[in-house]
Amino acid sequence: IASIFPYASTTALTASGTGYLGLGAFTQTSGTTTIASGQGFTIGTSQFVLQQGSGNVGIGTTTPEAILDIYKTSSGATGDNAYFTNAASATSTASRINFRALNIQGISTTTGSVSGILTQNFSGGKGDLIFSTLNAGTLTEGMRLTSGGLLGIGTTTPNWMLTASNATKPQLALTDTTGSSNAWTFRNIADTLYIATSTYSATSTVAALAFNNSTGAA
Repeated sequence: IASIFPYASTTALTASGTGYLGLGAFTQTSGTTTIASGQGFTIGTSQFVLQQGSGNVGIGTTTPEAILDIYKTSSGATGDNAYFTNAASATSTASRINFRALNIQGISTTTGSVSGILTQNFSGGKGDLIFSTLNAGTLTEGMRLTSGGLLGIGTTTPNWMLTASNATKPQLALTDTTGSSNAWTFRNIADTLYIATSTYSATSTVAALAFNNSTGAA
């Protein structure tokens, strides 16, 4: 030990090489302090816990059951367990949680995400919730829940409680669980509703009924 109490708080205790305190072994390398493998670490009773052996981190719990386990008790109320903040205020500012996996080259790739986006930055503000998935190498929005409670699938601007949008395929299909039966499909295109039976790959389609917006049956 290079120096011992009493000293200024920044140099109260200094060790060269590896320092030992209780069961903890602390090593400083290139500006990083490392706790020896297999050792646990706790701040307070359960404010922050690095679990011995598993390496799981617990906040608010002494027994974390996942890599990160955030625990809070709010009986009869909603507990704010985490905040993800984008420190900007312009419209379209968003915070995003990404879900990742490795591709065949071993490179970490985002396969899906959930984003909260600011759509109005005045009068208390408004925000949408966006669900995106990986498609042909690009993270693409697939579903959006607006501040008004409108849900859009295939559209960023739903105008009804549920809006399904597709320019080239049916917007809704009803099918059983056999996998071999044709589906009944519903498609709106150019103000005309088509009800038809179709295979999943659309190799065969039989139009059963159609309605337009002027005379009814087309």
